Amino acid sequence: RLPFTLDRETIAMSNEKRDEAGPTTAGLFERLGAGDEKAPDELFTHLYDRLRRLAKTVATDFPRVAVLHQTDDVFHAAAVHLVRAIREVKPATPGHFWGLAAECIRHKLIDLNRKEYG
Repeated sequence: RLPFTLDRETIAMSNEKRDEAGPTTAGLFERLGAGDEKAPDELFTHLYDRLRRLAKTVATDFPRVAVLHQTDDVFHAAAVHLVRAIREVKPATPGHFWGLAAECIRHKLIDLNRKEYG
């Protein structure tokens, strides 16, 4: 279970172009660095679609896992770890964030590979 809620409306919002009043990625990183408690969840929601695409890309390195598990299932399992990692590490740059995201997804895929194939 995710430590936050992602309903259809929230996910749809992440797909829409945001107006000037909406959060920006840079603004969310600033809030994260300042210790804003809501910033990790908002950053995750803001980048949801890009994170799903990253999971799909990383999963191509694990074809045996892809046979048994849907990419979205792997992504949602990794998302729990990612949000925790964002809260603990507080990535300072987008590059650091994307590296952390890829690492969390990769770790989940490795865990599933070990579970299924020893």
